[in-house]
Amino acid sequence: MFDVQKMILDNTKYVSNRTNPYTFTASMTGNTLLQNYLIVVHGNQEEHAVGDATLGSVFHKGMEEIVKNQNSNEDDIVLFAEQKASKDMDNGWTVSGTTDLEVYNNGHTREIHDFKLVKHYAIKKILENPARHSYAMQLHINAYIRSAVYAELYIDAFAKDAKHLEGESTFNQIKIEPISFEDTEAYLYGITDEIQQWVESGQVPPKCDDVWLRKLKTTGEVIPSRCMLYCSFGKAGLCPHYKPNSRNSATMAVNW
Repeated sequence: MFDVQKMILDNTKYVSNRTNPYTFTASMTGNTLLQNYLIVVHGNQEEHAVGDATLGSVFHKGMEEIVKNQNSNEDDIVLFAEQKASKDMDNGWTVSGTTDLEVYNNGHTREIHDFKLVKHYAIKKILENPARHSYAMQLHINAYIRSAVYAELYIDAFAKDAKHLEGESTFNQIKIEPISFEDTEAYLYGITDEIQQWVESGQVPPKCDDVWLRKLKTTGEVIPSRCMLYCSFGKAGLCPHYKPNSRNSATMAVNW
């Protein structure tokens, strides 16, 4: 039988092109301190089974092809998909980011779009504080490293569980009001300096405040779902606070 899962995983692998070990990517925004520390120390981990992260990658590949095949009706507008950019900071860190869609016009980036495949609950959380949500901060960072002072910022959120009978939409475009480049820069210096202090201390940051304890409907077992299902470092046994190979999940749930 042809291995469809392997085909998907092989074609959605994260390829890092960082030359500076102290690199902070826009996608790291919203992670816990511990997760970002582990990314810097160990690099991004491969997925060994199709999960939510894999589905997100498949979705983005599809959107990338749509953008690449789209011809603008206006001659002076150019669309770019998956554009990478980076900026070196004075503290020795490199900040990088990839835009899902850039609308380019007359020598300037006019719009930056970030595509998100999420549950409708996540869209509600974005709308509670759009400018400061972690997804919005990814846009702020991408605008900052490109010096895109003219760019309008948009989160294009696709709800995979929208309840249409309750008035929920699958496609939700949310305009994000920009913050100053000074505020974005202050955020970046603050978060990168903190990560570097932990790396150079030789110690590991504390465990995540919320490991998303959830009860399995099949067994009634309570598990730290963030570690077991959503964190590649937890699943790989690289997080010192959670070693799935050394203790079973039931024991972990009690200790957490």
